Amino acid sequence: MMSSASKHSHGRGHYSDDGLRWWDDDERRWFVVDDGVDALHVEIEQVESPGWPTRLTTAIFAKPDAGYFRFVADVPTDEPSDPVSRLGSPAFASPHGHPFDGEPTEQWTAAALHCLRHLSSELIAQGWAPVGGPDARTYVRPTLVAVSEHALSH
Repeated sequence: MMSSASKHSHGRGHYSDDGLRWWDDDERRWFVVDDGVDALHVEIEQVESPGWPTRLTTAIFAKPDAGYFRFVADVPTDEPSDPVSRLGSPAFASPHGHPFDGEPTEQWTAAALHCLRHLSSELIAQGWAPVGGPDARTYVRPTLVAVSEHALSH
């Protein structure tokens, strides 16, 4: 008899010690790790109206023409009507206009690095692994297969 299996996106959770299963905190059950790999790249987008703490900080410490930006990632989901979920970092000011695609991370402001690390911690909690170091903007994770409880018992 064929097992009932379907693809499943990660939620918040953790991998088993052997790395072959993923515990989903929301569904409170294990999923099997598949051979496939999902990948995503963290992008930078301009924010038109950041919250008041960011505006106040920028007004005090940055040039008047500073732009507001945030890091965003489009995370695959299981929802056919909404195949991606957008995760975003808090907004930060870039004192020199559009920030640093291709610019070395050593030149980023402390606020930008803090915001990138904030988003990174969210991605890591969903099973993503950074490619190329802690401040990477490319992430990968194994795909999961949801196997029915009936199939697991046989």
